[in-house]
Amino acid sequence: AVGVVEKKRLISGSLIAEGDVILGIASSGLHSNGFSLVRKVIADAGLRWDSKPDALGGKTLAEECLTPTRIYVEAIRQVQNHYRVMQEIHGLAHISGGGIEENLDRILPPQVDAIIDPSAWELPPVFQFLREAGTIELSEMRRVFNMGIGMAMVVSDFYASSILAQLTAAGVQAFPIGEITFGSGKVSYRS
Repeated sequence: AVGVVEKKRLISGSLIAEGDVILGIASSGLHSNGFSLVRKVIADAGLRWDSKPDALGGKTLAEECLTPTRIYVEAIRQVQNHYRVMQEIHGLAHISGGGIEENLDRILPPQVDAIIDPSAWELPPVFQFLREAGTIELSEMRRVFNMGIGMAMVVSDFYASSILAQLTAAGVQAFPIGEITFGSGKVSYRS
């Protein structure tokens, strides 16, 4: 894919600063990452694609794994269009393979850190099922899967509530999941 953006509208992460808020936009499930591990967990547990584990609320494994990836373009464009003069989205990270840590790390300036609060959102059932069925360490789950956050948006603290309301109005669920602090360009989880 090839795209063009006006230089003044480019979201490079360079505006990310201490005090910014990290908003997590909910994923629709697994999206497109981690399926080698998913297949291994299912096979090792002796399950089939038409199995309906209780944790998935009546869905088959196939239905859960084939849930389409949520696309965030329209919601993000609505936020951008609301702030035509100012660039209030300081950074965007699509959470795919590598999870929150590796993807958010790519957009951080070297003088700040991102601190993620994993209690800020509810872990979708598919991830809890995979963790238990495969006896997978939490650190590995966070490295492989999106864990329910499909996109991270770094915004000014002053505009965070307004942007959350706009995302909700655009039909996506979002929540504050962390903050930007002084640091050295790293992402970590609050214990």
